[in-house]
Amino acid sequence: MYCPKCGTQNPDDAKFCRECRNLLQVKKSKTPIYIAAGISVLAILIVILVLNKKDFGEKQATENVIELNDVDSKNDSLKPVISPEVVPAITKDSSEAKKTPAKIDNVAKTIKKEVVPNQKVEPQTGYFTDSRDGKKYKWVQIGDQVWMAENLAYMPRDGNFWAYKNDESNALKYGYLYDWKTAKTIAPVGWHLPTRADWDLLLKYFVDDEGEYNAYYSQSKLVKGGDSGFEVLFAGSCFEDKFNNIGTEAYFWCETKYDEECAWRITFRTDDCWPDEPIDIGYGGITCGMSVRLIKDE
Repeated sequence: MYCPKCGTQNPDDAKFCRECRNLLQVKKSKTPIYIAAGISVLAILIVILVLNKKDFGEKQATENVIELNDVDSKNDSLKPVISPEVVPAITKDSSEAKKTPAKIDNVAKTIKKEVVPNQKVEPQTGYFTDSRDGKKYKWVQIGDQVWMAENLAYMPRDGNFWAYKNDESNALKYGYLYDWKTAKTIAPVGWHLPTRADWDLLLKYFVDDEGEYNAYYSQSKLVKGGDSGFEVLFAGSCFEDKFNNIGTEAYFWCETKYDEECAWRITFRTDDCWPDEPIDIGYGGITCGMSVRLIKDE
């Protein structure tokens, strides 16, 4: 190696010129080209291996899913079993489903049996004797409320009331029909005509398997033969001395007034009477004759 300053020849590994002590430029050794090429090839191979491993894993997962689906198709025991009676009712649109409330109720009961055991609780009941006439009435407790389980059949001295078609044998079975003003005044001590809020609480005590209020479900629980013990009696109504719908509709007064001429009422209907609306909350003229169900004072 020659010194660039004085031209003196120095050993190849010398760092300083032996003549002028000038710092000699030491050339850095370069990596041979074949080694660099080898490193590049190795890096490419590593990337290829990683990508191939990922593709293989995804392919294997897909094959596993396909295999499971094949097993499901061959083994019916792995599939959920749905009763053929349930499927048509579930797939019907709302307007058609309303025409078949009994089927809707059957669907609810079927699902409930499969998901949650149907725990039927016997209602707590008892009897109350009206000291005014000695008539004995059955009562039932539903939630925190205590209701009469029969229609009132008390004959007041004043007010307006009717036996259906003026036949006293109907009053023995269905109770009397009272106009609203009379209905507000005839409860014995300890009982009162229920408000609309009282009725709302009763109706919504019964919820379907989705935890929601369902008029079809509540109706099935509250009518005679349902397991609530309330036993709605379809006593019909009286309007302008005309009697209507005994055996198919039940009208009950609310204490809550709607306006000067009307008060709130609850209507229950049989399945074959008006399947689109088994329970109706509305209002009626205060001169109409409707049934009375009393609720116990708190």
